[in-house]
Amino acid sequence: QHPFFAKQAAALAKQTNSHLQSDSGNETAVAQPIPSLQDLAIRATAHFIDQSSLDIDLEEKYPPGDNSFHDALRLKPSDQRRVMHLLDRLHLLKEPRIFRRFFLSKQDSRLGRVRPESRDVMGLTQMNDKMGQFRGMGEDQPHPDEQVPASRLVGNTKTAIHHITNPLFCKSINEECSGEGSEAQRKLYIKQLKESIRLVNRTRPTVVVACGYFDDTCRKLLSKVNETVPVILHDGSSCFNFWIYGAHCVAMPLRYFQGDYADESRNDAMAWFRMELEQIKTARSHGYIFVDGDARDIPKTWIAKMGKSHVLGLLGLCKRPDDIADREEGNGVDNGVDNGDSPSLLFETEFSVAKQESSEEEIDGNETEKCVDDDDISTSSSESENSDAPQDEHIMHIVGRMENGVRCITVEEEDIIWNTELLL
Repeated sequence: QHPFFAKQAAALAKQTNSHLQSDSGNETAVAQPIPSLQDLAIRATAHFIDQSSLDIDLEEKYPPGDNSFHDALRLKPSDQRRVMHLLDRLHLLKEPRIFRRFFLSKQDSRLGRVRPESRDVMGLTQMNDKMGQFRGMGEDQPHPDEQVPASRLVGNTKTAIHHITNPLFCKSINEECSGEGSEAQRKLYIKQLKESIRLVNRTRPTVVVACGYFDDTCRKLLSKVNETVPVILHDGSSCFNFWIYGAHCVAMPLRYFQGDYADESRNDAMAWFRMELEQIKTARSHGYIFVDGDARDIPKTWIAKMGKSHVLGLLGLCKRPDDIADREEGNGVDNGVDNGDSPSLLFETEFSVAKQESSEEEIDGNETEKCVDDDDISTSSSESENSDAPQDEHIMHIVGRMENGVRCITVEEEDIIWNTELLL
């Protein structure tokens, strides 16, 4: 290194690491932080778990929870998170044999990827997604000079998100089928769910998402999805995000949008959700939002906020025809296109940003309606304030389904478009 650059590097290190300055008289010398015994033990534990996973008989010899020296569950919860974080940074936590060591059963390991404390999904974070690179980029290779298009790769290179729905995911229906005289109906729903899982295992999508209420039977069936396909369950207990080859997905509890109560956790979650929407809009990524209920129950102000943030799809469940009449007037999405005139267990509507802005301009002559809800959320975008800006033609698709089925969402590599297909 040239002496000039060495001097500049030393000065920069002195500024950024002033708290690590040594007591010696050398001004350019920077004291290195000394790792604690716990730091060294975490690295040693991660290395031991990695090496022991090479034993194909490890599950039979030392099952999780046996209190042996191979048992990762003996660690404190905080130490477990640190070891898993290190393995995640080393791209080792995605290995099923390593990931399984931190859970008591295989079912928990396949369905327990959501981390409420950090609001993400293990193995599907933005860091793992490598800033939205698609499958054309080697997962374990350094940055190449030119990205290889996914069309040149061998095999199925499409990024597919499968959204599974079933009547048992609705809590009221699940409880009704659990009573006496409803065993036949419940067996029918279970049979349909098994068909959906068999379809998922045949097609092998990138990720599987299910929203709603999950009892022990549903969780046991969903854990039968092939372990190479991550399964994400959104039961409305927490909010989180996950990334799949450039697609920015957010899961939000439906109760947080109601706005009829004040809670610190809800306020923090909604502030976090606003930042997620801003990131989707700024990065111009494929944005999808999943809710654990009927998306038509979300207030219009939040629907407009999602649409103006260029979210592609808002997916959730569908209310029964008997419950649709009980929905509060004005909360539903009435500026979309429905798939049918008669009530059904499936709906798909569209929210047009251009129509929303034009309808706001028509109110009170030249005045623009300012839609603000209890959270002080304005639906007016920064672009709409400038009269010279082009009209926003973005369309957000709002879908819901209560009957059994599988919806495939294909994430396009070049164009940010809504591309879905009902496989079942």
